[in-house]
Amino acid sequence: MLQYIIDKVLHSSSGNKGLEHWPTMPQPQQNWDLEIGNSLIREQLDYDAEEQTCLANERILKLNEEQ
Repeated sequence: MLQYIIDKVLHSSSGNKGLEHWPTMPQPQQNWDLEIGNSLIREQLDYDAEEQTCLANERILKLNEEQ
């Protein structure tokens, strides 16, 4: 996975030049994006709905009339 991350960083920071330009370096063996997906989206979707409902109910009580 480390090679995959290095390759992604190289592609994004060096004008689309990845590990394939250094043939002596180990190459990524698989596309980890397919395995782990977008971590930011996964983090947003991995929440406790019941906990969020309780927090919302508590905070609604703290709103003043203008809010």
